[in-house]
Amino acid sequence: MHFRLTLTCALLGASLIGAQAAKQEAKAVPSPLQKAAHASNSFGSSLYRALADRPDNLFVSPYSISVALSMARAGALGETADQMDRVLGTKGFDASQAHEALRAGLQPRRIRDGHRRDASKVDTYELSVANRIWVQRGLRLETRFERIQRTRYAAPLAHVDFKKTALVRKEINDWVAARTHERIQDIVPEDLPTPDTLVALANAIYFKARWAESFREAATQEAPFTNLAGKKKQVSMMRRTDWMMHAETQDAHIVELNYLGGDCSFCLVLPKKVQGLKSLEKKLSAATWDSWMGQLRARRIALQLPRFKFTSAFELSNVLGEMGMKAPFSPKEANFEGITKEKPLYIGVVLHKAFIPLHETGTEAPAAT
Repeated sequence: MHFRLTLTCALLGASLIGAQAAKQEAKAVPSPLQKAAHASNSFGSSLYRALADRPDNLFVSPYSISVALSMARAGALGETADQMDRVLGTKGFDASQAHEALRAGLQPRRIRDGHRRDASKVDTYELSVANRIWVQRGLRLETRFERIQRTRYAAPLAHVDFKKTALVRKEINDWVAARTHERIQDIVPEDLPTPDTLVALANAIYFKARWAESFREAATQEAPFTNLAGKKKQVSMMRRTDWMMHAETQDAHIVELNYLGGDCSFCLVLPKKVQGLKSLEKKLSAATWDSWMGQLRARRIALQLPRFKFTSAFELSNVLGEMGMKAPFSPKEANFEGITKEKPLYIGVVLHKAFIPLHETGTEAPAAT
């Protein structure tokens, strides 16, 4: 099977962010929530295009990546800060303030679920976002940087000795695993962190939601699925015929599946041609996505969707450099004196791992950076 998925603000809360944005429509100045949503979607589509040449399944959380990088951006100065802003889409506004607004805006509503006396109050979906910083023992951080991490990112500080690499690796991996319901394991490999590491920043996100209308398990049957190479493979294919939001463009079908409560949704994009995925991916942008969402109309659809699960893992420093974020990774050019003035810092690695199972009752999507 071959899947391309991007977990970003558009997928996490399209309806929710849209509703919030509508309230701000009359205002001349966009709200921090609107700015953060636009930045995340722009960064997400650019990152997706940069990763799309990978031959295997692809699942990525630009939201998690942008949060971790924005935490570092809070201590960047000069050209380092400018490059991070351009790539992250945060030029001209305070990324930490926007992140705080987005985190608040993505909190789920509570609704009644069930019938009559059996109904109970439940969250429309489960979403948790956690941040943390590990700092070399004895290194003094700048007061402003510490305050931003504490107040805007809710990131507690831990002092460790990075020369004891195995212990620190276990501490970071255990923290990530605990905050992703044990779904993201061993994000830091055995050769990291290096003994000269001074600061490690981490984000972990966990999303879980039930479909508004589940697929019947009895309807799931083995059926052929055509992969990127044009070859067919037998897979477990879920089936549902119902009214769904649908759009059709010159080269694709788009179907939106609502989660419980309708505050967020899972959007499927199917190329019309068997070999049409590559050309479709090249067109992907925040503007394209907005256009697709604007064309959705209710239609009765006979949907067949493979049941699947897989993990994607990346080291993103080269990809981010190709996107225009070169200075932060250069020992000679990086300027993170807003984090500490005691030692020159640069970003050594950006590790990212994301996991998704999709089945008859819903979706789970943990990720960490």
